[in-house]
Amino acid sequence: MEKYDVLNALQKMDPRVRIHSASTVNSENINEVMELTRYLYDRCSAMDHHNIAMLHGNQRNPLLNPPSLEGYENLYRTVAHLWKEREKGRFGAIVEPMLQWAKCEITRRQTQVIPCVAGKLIAVVYANGDVSLCEINPPVGNLKEKSFFEIWNSTAAHKLRQEIGAKRCYCTKEVFQWPSITFQPIQLVRALYGARAWEKPSLPRRHSL
Repeated sequence: MEKYDVLNALQKMDPRVRIHSASTVNSENINEVMELTRYLYDRCSAMDHHNIAMLHGNQRNPLLNPPSLEGYENLYRTVAHLWKEREKGRFGAIVEPMLQWAKCEITRRQTQVIPCVAGKLIAVVYANGDVSLCEINPPVGNLKEKSFFEIWNSTAAHKLRQEIGAKRCYCTKEVFQWPSITFQPIQLVRALYGARAWEKPSLPRRHSL
């Protein structure tokens, strides 16, 4: 909250400053995130977005699991309904329901729903110099040994692109879902229709704020 207050003061000096919050949801904290989003909405009037993401990948704590799909969908609908007025005019707000739709469909089907552009439009560079095409696959080179474009055009990178294209992996990481949706026109239309992004968010049944 101290950080928020500092950002709030900065925003008053420069309205270009936007304040967002992000929470990763797992099976243990989903109810706490539900409480947190209400707290942030009431406490942080200058905050215009609370993003929620699913737990995924290998975790340091093996006892943590992703949330149930039904619970996550209900949480997202609650968050979207609560924050809908502040979302108006926010850059990227129209993509948010498409991202959430894609994540839920990926979880439901256990495969790529939107063809992934990792290795085509995006890559990952780690602090130690390792380079990978995405966060869930191993590095294909290191910048201490080769240049970025030598790694990008390497045999290892080409092989990994083929595996990604063959849908041998899938994830719900938004940093990869975002370009996969927005930079592929056909997939953008699919996600737009699937998410029914033009509709106002509604609360799940038997739920109240």
